Amino acid sequence: STQGQGKCDTFVIWAKYMHSLGHNEQEKLILSLDPVSVPHGGNWARPGWWDTISTQGIQAIRKSDFLFVRKFIDKPTLHGGGNFATAYSRIVVKDLP
Repeated sequence: STQGQGKCDTFVIWAKYMHSLGHNEQEKLILSLDPVSVPHGGNWARPGWWDTISTQGIQAIRKSDFLFVRKFIDKPTLHGGGNFATAYSRIVVKDLP
């Protein structure tokens, strides 16, 4: 099948689905990311990953319907400077309504 994964609490992207996502939550999140925050697409053997993301990208993750996202490399770069772990924790966890 060339369709993306069904409804899931975890966002993960596979290369073979990167450009054939269709209208779903995965596509919605990808389209909401600024260019620097789009994850690498991965390949046939491993899912995509983030090595760089902006605070705008983290906010897009927070606003998405996903509870989890994968995969981030160890110590990803926060575009524009600063500490990724601190920014992610502040935006995703501490800013809960």
